[in-house]
Amino acid sequence: MWKDIELLALDHILGENAMKTKLQQIQNFHRSTALRTQGKTNINPKSIKSTSSQELARVNVFFFGPIQRHFQKSGTGTIDPQLNELIRQSQVILQINESFLDELEKRLGKEISANYNISDIVQKYAPQFKKYTGYLDVQQSATEAYQKLAARCPDITEESIRLQKESKTFVNFDSLSITPIQRVPRYIMLIKEILKNTPQENENRQGLEKCMDLLKETAKFMDDHVKEGHEYIYCNC
Repeated sequence: MWKDIELLALDHILGENAMKTKLQQIQNFHRSTALRTQGKTNINPKSIKSTSSQELARVNVFFFGPIQRHFQKSGTGTIDPQLNELIRQSQVILQINESFLDELEKRLGKEISANYNISDIVQKYAPQFKKYTGYLDVQQSATEAYQKLAARCPDITEESIRLQKESKTFVNFDSLSITPIQRVPRYIMLIKEILKNTPQENENRQGLEKCMDLLKETAKFMDDHVKEGHEYIYCNC
């Protein structure tokens, strides 16, 4: 599936211009939701999807893209293996994350309500979130590799800055590359919010409580997977 890792980041979405257009569409997609009432939350499934997609799109546009084009133009050298793996793992996360949120959006529509059963969807994807360990394993070393590469190849940094100025969005690789591994704690917060607005007698509550247990189990798995001395703690929920 990943035959040419060095060409993954932007080229699979029609190149720089199309990716920039997609990012702009995502940025314009944020919308507020209706006021909370009993059995409903103030969380919009589309907003959750938008935020997650935006984070990954920014990594691709502002950082992975300039790296790919640098090596394509120079025709020499190869991308650091750890950085290459981070690019590959970001696509794994994107695929799982978007599939999960697509199913939620189809089930719920514009608002999350206790009247809709989403337990089967969450229970289906909770074990898949453990695959995020692949990204977590290389995130720190890949960040260090990116910093060395950017210092050695100023054209990468220059293009990254140019793209950020054009999008009027300013971020740094270190903080942005952490965001994908924060997805599971955010999903735990989502289920907490739904449970807070779900009456005890609601028929969906038991399933939601099971979802919470599964997500916490996944988060613990991620915590346990973190190597001793790793800079980032995955979840303390």
